[in-house]
Amino acid sequence: MQQGAEVKLTESDPVAHVTVQIGSRPAEIDLRVTDKTTGKPVDSFTVRWMSIDDRGPAMFTESTNNRVFVPPNVDVLLIVQAHGYERWFYTDVALPSRPVIRLSSGEQRTIDAELEPH
Repeated sequence: MQQGAEVKLTESDPVAHVTVQIGSRPAEIDLRVTDKTTGKPVDSFTVRWMSIDDRGPAMFTESTNNRVFVPPNVDVLLIVQAHGYERWFYTDVALPSRPVIRLSSGEQRTIDAELEPH
C-alpha cells in the first residue's frame, strides 16, 4: 500500500486489514550544560544540531531545552552556546577527529557540555 492510500469500508466489506508502518523513532540527547570553571548549571543556552548524511544537511535549533531529539542512524554535529561562553562542540573522546555523534532509533544518551567562560 502506498502512502496516503484510502481504505473504504462498506456494509458488505465492514473489515479491512491494514498494516501501518511508522518510520524510525528519533534518538534523544539529554544535555547537562555546566560552567567548566564552577561546575554550576548554565540555565540559558542554545542547542544547534546538523545532520550530515547523503540526503544533505538539515538544521534544527532548540533554546534552553536539555532534551534534544535528532534523526537516527545519521552523523549529527552538536553545538551548544550561551551568552558569556565559548561555543561547545560535541567530540567523541574515542574518536576526537570525528566531531559527530550517531545514535540508533530510540537510543537515549546523556552528554555533559562544559562551557568555558570568555
